[in-house]
Amino acid sequence: MSTLPGPNSWRDTGLEPPEEAEIDTTHEPDEYVPDVPRPDSDGAANEADVAEQALEVPEDEEESPEAD
Repeated sequence: MSTLPGPNSWRDTGLEPPEEAEIDTTHEPDEYVPDVPRPDSDGAANEADVAEQALEVPEDEEESPEAD
């Protein structure tokens, strides 16, 4: 029995090699849409917490309030 891929292994298993198939050139590949980026790479955080952390803070709120 052949352990290498090829015509001998197909023959040993009783299968026939695939016929030459035509490639459909009219099919357009699907557009890749990535998942929502998550800073939590382990996936352990609550999705709402991760979404809150992903929000940008306006520039005026970044500075600490000055005490008069």
